[in-house]
Amino acid sequence: MPHPMRTLQHTGAAPPGRYQAETMRGMLGCHVLQNDCGSVGSCYEAEGCAGYATSTALAEAIHDWVDDVHWQALETLANATILAKGGIAANLGFPRVLRLELAPGDKSDDGADSTKAFSVVKVSVEHKDDMRAFISSWDHIEADCQKNTRAFRKKLPDATVIGCIPAVCVIAGAYTATFHYFPIYGLQSGHLTAMPEYIRTVCEDVAAMCIETVNRGLVLRPSSCARCEHCQRGPYRGTFVRLMKKKKTWNWQPVDGGGWEPADDFESRSGLHPVEAWAVYNAM
Repeated sequence: MPHPMRTLQHTGAAPPGRYQAETMRGMLGCHVLQNDCGSVGSCYEAEGCAGYATSTALAEAIHDWVDDVHWQALETLANATILAKGGIAANLGFPRVLRLELAPGDKSDDGADSTKAFSVVKVSVEHKDDMRAFISSWDHIEADCQKNTRAFRKKLPDATVIGCIPAVCVIAGAYTATFHYFPIYGLQSGHLTAMPEYIRTVCEDVAAMCIETVNRGLVLRPSSCARCEHCQRGPYRGTFVRLMKKKKTWNWQPVDGGGWEPADDFESRSGLHPVEAWAVYNAM
């Protein structure tokens, strides 16, 4: 039997963009498995907190990493994964959860680079019944999805927000799982069902590029123009550079000029160069 869980609430927001909506952490949560003694975190400091002092500190670090650093990449990853694995209707119309398995990296306290606090090990779409260790009430999850969908639509009036996909971030051996709600955007074509095979491979490429970007400690920022033949066709990648005068203040600086040169081990499913894959993805 799993230990009882409780929800921790957080507040905060991430800047909006084409594939980056503001996230309201007051509407998100984190489930922490309680110790037998009723306390949270301290008894599991060595084995259950992924190197953090408490499970609460681990949860805060994951929320910071998702909401304040890599929201653009992870939100795009969520949308691309939904399109690659059955389409919008199949995933939002049924009890599905996006599962992100993470590995701990550089601890983001003491002024460390928060972009590398975690890395993505595996991404999957799971049925709610396979996530019972993390979900105590699906009715509560559905209510939060509806609440977040309304909030995203209000804050992004120019975007077509179809709904939200609940996502859970887990770390092997840790007793903490954080919940997040990513907005799922409608396509220009209005297509809701399963995508053709070729389009699915493009979405798989986009998802793989998002994971590669995050795991390299790079941060996505939206392009000013994703619909133009002559402009950048995908988001920009950049690094966080520490400002010398303020130890814990970081500045985002672009890298590779928006060229999206593939990594040596990158294998395109679609056969397209990354820039072309982004162009197809953004035109859908």
